[in-house]
Amino acid sequence: MTTFLPHCCLKALDLIKSIWELIFNMSESNILLEDQTGDPATDVGADRALAQPTPNYHKDEAAELEMAISMSLGQSNAETTEDSSDEYTAIDVEEQAELVQALFLSSFPSELFDEQVAQLYETRAEVELLSGWEMKVYELNNSAVQLMEYFRQSGDCAEIESAVQLMEAAIKLIPDGHADKAARLNNLGNAFFLRYQRLRELGDIENAIRFKCQAIDLTPDGHAHKAARLNNLGNAFESRFECLRELGDIENAIRLKHQAVDLTPDGHVDKAARLNNLGNAFFLRYQCLGELGDIENSIHLKHQAIDLTPDGHADKAARLNGLGNAFSHRIEHLGKLGDIENAIRFSCQAVDLTPDGHAHKAARLNNLGNAFFRRYRRLGKQGDIENAIHFSHQAVDLTPDGHAHKAIMLKQPWECLFPSI
Repeated sequence: MTTFLPHCCLKALDLIKSIWELIFNMSESNILLEDQTGDPATDVGADRALAQPTPNYHKDEAAELEMAISMSLGQSNAETTEDSSDEYTAIDVEEQAELVQALFLSSFPSELFDEQVAQLYETRAEVELLSGWEMKVYELNNSAVQLMEYFRQSGDCAEIESAVQLMEAAIKLIPDGHADKAARLNNLGNAFFLRYQRLRELGDIENAIRFKCQAIDLTPDGHAHKAARLNNLGNAFESRFECLRELGDIENAIRLKHQAVDLTPDGHVDKAARLNNLGNAFFLRYQCLGELGDIENSIHLKHQAIDLTPDGHADKAARLNGLGNAFSHRIEHLGKLGDIENAIRFSCQAVDLTPDGHAHKAARLNNLGNAFFRRYRRLGKQGDIENAIHFSHQAVDLTPDGHAHKAIMLKQPWECLFPSI
């Protein structure tokens, strides 16, 4: 892709390139290789992280860089006030990235400027040390990760298809036994899983499982990303279970997620999510087999996850809703009033934390209405049936016509109250 910029911006770009040259000449520190790819969500580039010495910047050098960028911006602003509409020159994507990066840096407070420039220095220096097939793998993988992100935003299948092809090409270049092989196989599995989530084609989840299994087989015990890869493979087996309803898949999901939880230390940022994921897997098996032990395990794990989830966390409402559902299901086994009370309490908290307009607002209101209705059937209190109707009506009002769950919501309290209708 080519972009056209006025000559005033090209002057700034030339100055930025000079700044990069100055950065590389500031320090003679030894830079060790670290595979930086910029997408932690896909477990890219985390397999070869080594301790890095930070360049010894002097404050006057950082100030000089900041002033240079500011001056370039000032010149650009001044020149754009003149009539220069015909003075446009093409720049490529890499040059655009450099200009955007410099503009971004110039907006940082002075106390953060040194740190950000140092990080850019390390990344550039590390890439410079790549050679031959390593550089080609780096480029192919980065392009693939960008295409995956575009696919997430646009849903254009051509982009995820291209991402898969680039990742497959990158894997072919990596020799067996190389430390990067597992990470790249895992990323290819992620790409197939992402496409499965959008298109629901069985072949994609099959490939996701295959490549994620290969990645785990190549990941040694004690590796920093072993737990994450086990958890993600468990998610893939769980998704195939939801598609095919084969018991072996949910058994594998529970086994792998259990291993992931066991390998995740207390205090780890992902501990709560992995506990919750394992609780979800037990809940799915409970729905399949109806065994009390599975719903007991689900409640226990989901409760642990919520205790570790701070207020304000984006997933707090979803985890509260899931725990409320688990208590609602245990009522069917044990009939304890305490389970009904807990179902109402956690479902109510979930609704309160879910903003208006949220995609799951209607479902959570419906779950809360169901919990009140269960208590009404147990105790016969008028207030509970009124709340059940109130929240169920809200859920129906928020559910668009034609939605698969709308007809079910319209029936829910009425069918039980008036079975003859």
